[in-house]
Amino acid sequence: MLSELQKQKFIKLFSMYDACSNGHLDRKDFEAIVNKAARIKNWSSRSAKYQTLFYKYIDKWEGLEKTASQGKNHQVTLTEWLIYHEALIQDPQRYEAQVQEAMDLVFDIFDDDGNGEISMEEWASFLSLYNISPVYSEFIFPILDQNQDGALHKDNLLELIRTFYFSDDPEAVGNLIFGPFRY
Repeated sequence: MLSELQKQKFIKLFSMYDACSNGHLDRKDFEAIVNKAARIKNWSSRSAKYQTLFYKYIDKWEGLEKTASQGKNHQVTLTEWLIYHEALIQDPQRYEAQVQEAMDLVFDIFDDDGNGEISMEEWASFLSLYNISPVYSEFIFPILDQNQDGALHKDNLLELIRTFYFSDDPEAVGNLIFGPFRY
């Protein structure tokens, strides 16, 4: 069973994906995220990067819909989302696969120079993709960058995401990964 803190974090995550702000997730939300990424990165809808990202996000949506949508109405409600994540964190292999996939997407889109690191500016772009004000980046990035080298590396980010998903400590650094949320 999800703790109250985990519920609040997963509600935050749900709101990030609800690009259309209509209280449920559907394919249009995932398309909107891809289109926003294209605008941020100045990609044409015909570019290879856009096409690759589009198919990855649609695949992500279809997997979520198939697994989480109980009404088979091509939507995922907040309740279904929470049930989905409760099951996800109880299945370590599935969790690891999904987090790795998400991590790869972040680096594919925002690691502009391909150095395997995400800078504060790149993190601000990531936050803006999910309608989180990039101003939070200057406040949370130095906290997330625990070794203070000016970058988030894949292993750092994986640990922060694990903390976000699993920690019940309201003061845990990983809780800040996607900006503020209410608890």
